[in-house]
Amino acid sequence: MSSPSKPQANRAAEWFESVLARPLVRCEGHHAGRMYAVRYEYADTGRGLREGFETSPAPDALRRRLAADGVVRGRGLINRAGRT
Repeated sequence: MSSPSKPQANRAAEWFESVLARPLVRCEGHHAGRMYAVRYEYADTGRGLREGFETSPAPDALRRRLAADGVVRGRGLINRAGRT
């Protein structure tokens, strides 16, 4: 296997630098003094990178709504159709 050419390597480095330079936002959901949800997203587009959700401290109404909407939760994540 041949190594990448210098121009290809430079383009890859520039791409990584542009991704790492984008501003991020951490959004948190709190209820009764406890954090139950966290989301990291790009500040410029709102596109989500990672979400976390803990069921036990979440508000009862939210837990019921997520269950009714068929939201699947696994390993601390909530997977919502159509959301990134």
